[in-house]
This record gives sequence, C-alpha cells and structure tokens, in this order.
Amino acid sequence: MRPHSREELDNKWKIIQHAALLSALVVCIVTIRIASSLLQWKRLSVPEYLLLFATAGSLALNGASIFVVDSGGLGHHIGNVSRAQLVYLFKFYFAAALLIPTCFATAKLSLLWLLHRIFAHSWFRNVVRVLAGVVVAWWVASIVQEVRICYPVETRWKGTCKGKHSLRTYLILPIPWIVTDWLILLTPLPVLWKNIDTRRSRATQVGLLTLFGLGIVTCCISIKRFIVQLKTNVDDLTFTLAEPTLWQMIDLSTTICCAALPGSTHTLKRMLPVDLLEQAVDWVERKWHATKQSSCTSRSVTAEDAEANLPPVSTLRHTQDPMSDPTSNQV
Repeated sequence: MRPHSREELDNKWKIIQHAALLSALVVCIVTIRIASSLLQWKRLSVPEYLLLFATAGSLALNGASIFVVDSGGLGHHIGNVSRAQLVYLFKFYFAAALLIPTCFATAKLSLLWLLHRIFAHSWFRNVVRVLAGVVVAWWVASIVQEVRICYPVETRWKGTCKGKHSLRTYLILPIPWIVTDWLILLTPLPVLWKNIDTRRSRATQVGLLTLFGLGIVTCCISIKRFIVQLKTNVDDLTFTLAEPTLWQMIDLSTTICCAALPGSTHTLKRMLPVDLLEQAVDWVERKWHATKQSSCTSRSVTAEDAEANLPPVSTLRHTQDPMSDPTSNQV
C-alpha cells in the first residue's frame, strides 16, 4: 500500500525505524544478559527464560507492526484503507492485545525473580511475592477481558462489536502496568540505599544509580504511552494508532532492557572500562572536595580579616553622665 500523503509516509518510516532499532537494542541487551550467565558457568534459569520469551514476543510484535503498515493500513488515513485491510488490522490488534501484556508480565516477573534471589531480607522478599502476584493477576485479568469483551472474537473484525467498551478497555489497561512499574522501581530503594556506601566500589555505586535512573525513564515512558493513547481518534483510527504503536514498542523494549541489565554485570565489567570509570569518578570526587574545601577556607579567611579590621575595644571605664544617673543628687 503506497502512502497518499507526507504524513502517511512519515508514519511508515517511523514505524520501520523504531521497530528495527528497538529490536536490535533488545537483542543486544538480552544477549549480554545470557552471556553473563554463561561466562559464570551457570545454567539458564527461570529469569533468563522469561526474558527470552518477552524478547521473542517483542520481536514478533515489531515485525508484525512493519508488516501491518502495508497490509492493514496502519498509519494511513481511514479513507484510504480498504475493508479487507481493516479486517487484517483488527486481527493484528487482537493478537497484539494478548501478546503485549504477556511480554510485559514475563519481563517484570523476570526482574522480580532476580530481586527475590539476590536480596535475602525477609520483608523484601514478601513484598516481591506480593508484587509478583499483582502482576500475574492483572495479566490474567487483561487476557480474560480482551477475549470476553467481544464474544465471539470474530465480531471484532466483522463490525458487529460495540466499540465503546473496547476503547474504554484499551485506554484503562495500561494504568495498572504503570502502577506496578513504579512499585517495582521504588520497592528495592531501601535495600539499595544501604548498599551504596563506602565499602562498595565506585563502579558499583555508579551502576546502581544508573539502573535506578533507567527505571525512572521506563516509568516515564509508560506514562507518556498512556497519554498518547488518550488522544486516539476513533474517527481516523488507522492513522492515530501509529503514534501509540511507536510508544508501545518503546515501552516494551525499555522494560525488557531494564529487566535484563541487573543480571548483566559480569559481562558489562568485561566490556566496559571499569578501571577508567572508577578513576574518573574518583577524580570528580577529589575536585569536588577540593573546591568545597577552598570555598570554606576563603570564607574563614574573610571572617578573620573582618575581625582584624574592627576597632579595638577600650578597657577603660566610661564616665557616666550625671544627668542620666538616677542616684545623682539634683543641684
């Protein structure tokens, strides 16, 4: 299907570029995670298999998004899309509606499983179990709701399904995922804060802070995706779905990357110049302390100079004005 306007052409190339770049990024990060386990002579465990499943689903969604641009009219104005293309688009989005929450759930469960295995605090493990239960419960609810909202499912692309409830579900479903993103990000903070101390290397401290920063970015992307979905125009659905599709790819890819990075430290230490990083952080810290110390010294010298310039205090007794002395006799 050839684009009929500049906007449709831009949507097509945006989807192709985002799908290609994000797929390459996810494959690279997950490969580093798998290599980190293999370099330590460890067998792949449940977190790695969950990540591999999420990665496979993400690659399938990105590839299908490129294919549906021409076959389903994604990114084109609805007036330029045929009935057969609309049927194909709705079939794609039904499959995507089942696969997207599954990929999000497996990526988050992979991270929660890793956190449960790393930290031995009993209260923290209980919180992780609760969060895992919430993720699984909402994943099941999303799948059931998506299947039952238009039953039989053929009514979605036959045009006999009422669109109000379907659109409302499409807009509401991301909210619990955003909440769980922030909970997963904030829950480890008390434990991580205790680990950022002087006994840890500078590279470890910087790595923990970097992971926390990436988690914040992922949460912000989830919020942005939800805001973009709220702007979906039903009257020109095929065209306005292009931007939410882009942010869905970004959101899922960053979630998988953030779930894979905490277990990739063994490979990253070999790939990154850790010694140079520690030296750079130490140099910045020394410069900071030197600047702070010189600032304090200059303030103390200024205070001493000010005291030296004060007039000397006389030790003689001042004579008192007899008129102001209440005990003096009146003449």
